[in-house]
Amino acid sequence: DALGGVLNTTGEKAAETALDIATDKLKNVVDELIEEYELDPQMLTLVGGGGSAAILVPVLAKKYGDFMNWKIAKNAPYISTIGVALAMVRETVERNAQNPSKEDVKRIRQDVINKIVKSGAVEETVDVLIEIDAERGILRAIATGSTEFRSKDMSSGALTPEQLKESAKNVLKSDEVSKKMSAGRWTLFEGISIKKRILGLIISKKQRVTVLDREGVARFKNEKVSYLLFTKEKLEDFDEFLYDNTIFGDANATIPRVFLFYKEKMLDLTGMQTSDQMKSIMEEELSSLNENEEVIAIAYN
Repeated sequence: DALGGVLNTTGEKAAETALDIATDKLKNVVDELIEEYELDPQMLTLVGGGGSAAILVPVLAKKYGDFMNWKIAKNAPYISTIGVALAMVRETVERNAQNPSKEDVKRIRQDVINKIVKSGAVEETVDVLIEIDAERGILRAIATGSTEFRSKDMSSGALTPEQLKESAKNVLKSDEVSKKMSAGRWTLFEGISIKKRILGLIISKKQRVTVLDREGVARFKNEKVSYLLFTKEKLEDFDEFLYDNTIFGDANATIPRVFLFYKEKMLDLTGMQTSDQMKSIMEEELSSLNENEEVIAIAYN
């Protein structure tokens, strides 16, 4: 009320204005992330942490409309402090490279792994994203990994198959969800979203897919994707899968965006521009697997 008096308005209006200003700043950041990672806002859930989460997150979600889900994380007031101890480590290496070769890609991948391990990440938890910016002639490797403290606790909180399915229903916003495959810590679920329009006469169906880790956290979700379960000894199955999802034009072929899930790893291959580059990274990443180790592949355009 005191602030409202200074601003010649009511205390409630002053509080609403403050919340509006704060959440507008947050929305700009969320919008940038949605655009950068090409996310579907209707499949997102805002999760709040920190002392002000219970105030800001509901207001932020409301700015997106009724379709945006939100929740407050467990022990939210302490998230900021705990986050420092459990923080993911991130390192980036960039080099100028016109038409990088397989050797260039392998070299920068190993260099960024060495760099992030020196920064405190456990090597077994490290994921590497390779990006090739053909227009600027830049080869970029981005590595993320967990500290030892976090990695020791990664297997705790594993959900039962029934709990995983419930999580998938919430993520995909569908009651028609089925488990399709699993590999390592990963389980892939497919759901069908049904919408009725014009007095229920026209029915729209959408296929949605999500990959959950053992704790029920969605690490991938998208629409209109293809998926495959294959083993290291049958890489030819993946070759055929990649070919089937490649778009062939008059001048060139556009490979799909691909993710691989196996053991504890999620391998992002969306930065690859050719099948040779993709297979080169796969060869390096899968080299330590047993021949019968199962791998989930996801492809979309």
